[in-house]
Amino acid sequence: MRSREENPVRRSAWIGAAVAVAVVVGTVLGVHGLASAQQQNRATTFSGQVGLIQNTIKGGATADFEMVMQKVKEALRDSQNPVRQRQGRSWRTFKSSAPGPQGVVFYFHVIDPPVPDGDYTISTILAEGFPAEAQQLYDTFSNAFQGGVVPIDLQLVNDFSR
Repeated sequence: MRSREENPVRRSAWIGAAVAVAVVVGTVLGVHGLASAQQQNRATTFSGQVGLIQNTIKGGATADFEMVMQKVKEALRDSQNPVRQRQGRSWRTFKSSAPGPQGVVFYFHVIDPPVPDGDYTISTILAEGFPAEAQQLYDTFSNAFQGGVVPIDLQLVNDFSR
């Protein structure tokens, strides 16, 4: 009897399938999550050791999305609020190197560590940093989405560097 360990191709296929399912589920759930978040205007906070936010963006709207995220960065950096400054220092954004299904582009915000009880809601940060432009910026941000926003709290289970 052969195990999966003996067949690296089969094992890679299973891993690839699991990643694909995770992206599809995240995209589907994200559409619902974005609509719910906009309706309820709930705060995006993290209680884990690391915060992760997945955004699914239209392929032709990446420049708009990145422009708004640059404004978020400026709002955090230039804020007089020390909590906002700390949020900005621990927030990094990554972009998928290849388009996903239907040409979407995945962005991942890695917040390490998150500020306890820090509000990471984009509309709130924009309203504080750019009150006169906030609505226009948020509309540009919202229109860039193909899928949605998937915030995830992460807990470390194994540090391979130790």
